[in-house]
Amino acid sequence: ELEDVAEIVRRLDGLPLAIELAAARLHTHDLGEVAAGLDQRFALLSSGYRTSSRHASLGAAVTWSFRLLDERQQRNFADLSVFVGSFDAHDVAAVCEIDVVEATNAVAQLVERSLVLRAPAGRYVLLETLRAFGADQLAEAGRDGAVARRHALHQVHRVEDASRSMHEQGRLVLVEIDAALPELRGAFGWLLAEGEIDLAGRLVAGLIHYGFLRLRPDVLTWSERVIRADPHGASPSASRVWVAAAYASWMAGDMAEAVVRSDRALHLAEQRADVCPPEVSVFKGNTELFEGRLHEAASWYRRSAADARDAGHRGHCLMAEATELLALGYAADASVSNRADELLGVAGVSATPYVAYLWYCAGEADLAVDLERAGERHATAVRLAELTYTSSVIGLSGASKASIDARLGDPMVAAEDYCHLIEHWRRAGMWPTQWTMLRSIVGLLCRLGRDRDAAVLEGAVRSTSGGHSIFGADEVALAAVGAELRERMGTAAYESARLEGGVLDGNHAVEHALQALRSP
Repeated sequence: ELEDVAEIVRRLDGLPLAIELAAARLHTHDLGEVAAGLDQRFALLSSGYRTSSRHASLGAAVTWSFRLLDERQQRNFADLSVFVGSFDAHDVAAVCEIDVVEATNAVAQLVERSLVLRAPAGRYVLLETLRAFGADQLAEAGRDGAVARRHALHQVHRVEDASRSMHEQGRLVLVEIDAALPELRGAFGWLLAEGEIDLAGRLVAGLIHYGFLRLRPDVLTWSERVIRADPHGASPSASRVWVAAAYASWMAGDMAEAVVRSDRALHLAEQRADVCPPEVSVFKGNTELFEGRLHEAASWYRRSAADARDAGHRGHCLMAEATELLALGYAADASVSNRADELLGVAGVSATPYVAYLWYCAGEADLAVDLERAGERHATAVRLAELTYTSSVIGLSGASKASIDARLGDPMVAAEDYCHLIEHWRRAGMWPTQWTMLRSIVGLLCRLGRDRDAAVLEGAVRSTSGGHSIFGADEVALAAVGAELRERMGTAAYESARLEGGVLDGNHAVEHALQALRSP
């Protein structure tokens, strides 16, 4: 019952009149019914026992304040009810169809009348009760559809602007999108409901790099709703929507489905006469990278970078160029060191998500060449990622730094770091990178003398279909650890442990690794 009371008070914004009217309804309703009835709060919260007509109901109280506004102020206030979260003057201007100066003045007037509240960082918010009242006014005036469309268009433009601006230093774009997610989700749902498939697709496509860099596969799964609405890919944004879906599958550990979706994206892009979107070609490169076809991957990354450069997408270009370093480095290509130096020389240490990702890729390219420099580059990547909230790089470079410590540094420090990183990837639901990291943990457990735990974990990482293919230096390292374990444990004990690990799913493999790492 206390939970119901707390929910009622929260949804009524703590307003004394609203709470008093809700309490009066308990003579005829139970708490659950009152909570459920708040969706129609102005019908529910009316009462005849008060003497003042101004306060005869919650609706009357709000109406009294609303009628003190002039017609333009009333219109602006009602328009603001479309926002589900906080908003700034630029948002007000877009939704109310006024310029920013007028929007600033308009919202200031509403703040003075306590119909809008100030929020941190120059933002504003409507109490839920007032938002519900404004929504009723919009519906009564027949303007709710037009205002919702302006709001949705503004959110599409917001995402596309954020995607273009992610390479700009000093702008925390990933955090901006975090804050905007309630608005984006609402706009996305409205666009789909209204059959605005291309606009819904553009919104999803604009979130591809956000979803990966911020580790938000849940946002990328919005693509699946667009695909269901447009199964034949008729929309101009369809190929990029399929890329978003491919990222979602990859991040969830369904590698086979990621490849299917990537191929579908490429097919749709090739059907159109215009240039292949860089997101499509870069993910096609990713699928080749996952399977160890490194030169094919590098070719796709170069194509993606060229297309992005021609289209003026600086951030997309840098993502493709950076990821090419991974392919070249894993292939032991002699050109990778010079290429990494060249890219880092241009990018410097600008605090942007893309530059953080570049330093991660440069560090990876160094792993087989110069471990000390690789560690330094990964440290820089983590520092830049923490400044820009680039969660994927925090985890990726953090894991590589831990793998270097696991081989050369203090193994107990590495074990502690790995425990934090396992939780990092588990929270994100990012299984391919989790499995890749578990491979390194096999070697660390062997170094710590926890042989049986290491052999069990090796069995798990070799049996999963949720990780990337094991090839190149990773396969050499894992095979060497396996040979050492076999020699120390004996073939029978080693094979028994591997068989035990082979039946573990991801969650059980992670729990096994955590327990082994924390063992005294």
